[in-house]
Amino acid sequence: MTTSWTSGCEVLLPTSPNWYLPSVCAANSNFVYLASRDVINIVEISSRRVTATLRGHSGRVTGIALVPSGSVEENNYLVSCSTDKSVKLWCLKTLKQVDEHQKHTAEPSAICVLSPSQCVTGDRRGKLIVWNLAGNCQAASLQQTAITCLASSNGVFAVGYLSGQVQIVDSNLSVLHSLGRHSAEVQSLSFHPKDQRLASVCKDETLKIWSASNGCEAADIYLGDKQKNSKSKGCGPDRRFTACCWSPSSDQLNSVYFTGAKGGELLHVDIIRKKKARVPHKFGHSRPTFVLTPAGPSAFVSVSMDRKVVFWSIADEKKGHPAVGQWQLSTLGGHVMSCARSGGQLLTGCGDGML
Repeated sequence: MTTSWTSGCEVLLPTSPNWYLPSVCAANSNFVYLASRDVINIVEISSRRVTATLRGHSGRVTGIALVPSGSVEENNYLVSCSTDKSVKLWCLKTLKQVDEHQKHTAEPSAICVLSPSQCVTGDRRGKLIVWNLAGNCQAASLQQTAITCLASSNGVFAVGYLSGQVQIVDSNLSVLHSLGRHSAEVQSLSFHPKDQRLASVCKDETLKIWSASNGCEAADIYLGDKQKNSKSKGCGPDRRFTACCWSPSSDQLNSVYFTGAKGGELLHVDIIRKKKARVPHKFGHSRPTFVLTPAGPSAFVSVSMDRKVVFWSIADEKKGHPAVGQWQLSTLGGHVMSCARSGGQLLTGCGDGML
């Protein structure tokens, strides 16, 4: 939707990112990329504006990942997967599709990039495909259950399954380590930016820290509030979702950010002291958050069912404020049915019942 404001400029409110998919958002220091329905919207961080849209998929985009280019400030390519069973490579300079493959026979559900020349996708039937971006693909089914999330680091990648299993796999699709099992589906994976520690969280709000080098479990932390009633207004058990992300800051080497399974609040845990704390915020989420992803060396982005995208910057942990919400972007979950203006504000009523 494009809206003319009193200043004469136009603001584009993008379609909401696709729900319950941990890789529908990617970011660097300059841009945030959001998979919304069958398109990918590119949002400039400095202006908070949608600057371009990638179109080409015929089904819902289920995952996107940036291809490293040697610079933390800029990426030249992006890969995406969709319910149309295709995996596409995009050039971010020309905003055009460069290549694609359609080797999946089920819907791809997760994606990550192994190197500047390889990406990995996993689907609902447990098939993994390593795509050498120069051409050929290699496929394997290591488990006969749906793949829910992927993460990569230093030429290896982690696979999270609906069954709760986590595996460490190399680029030849050989299993290096079969890690211990969560009690429920794995919903988010995150590799430490400086070492080979892997964080995984599941639907039962348990965070596990693993060593990707030897496969051993280093920590097991319950993230939920045991004193809270298990019922939450407007959010049944089937809507629980927990996302996690290691702090991208070198000053917070043992810090993991995670989200409340039902309320969407952002929390912070020191895995050494096993001390949890809520992150104070000006901007925050009111419903389950399904994406936490780094945005350069000192920021990250969250995406929630409340149809907000929030940009967080890393603050001074010693002052008790490990992260600060800098801005939020509202998105639309349905057709705009009505509008009302008051001064410099615009109220929109959408077809999904949200204002």
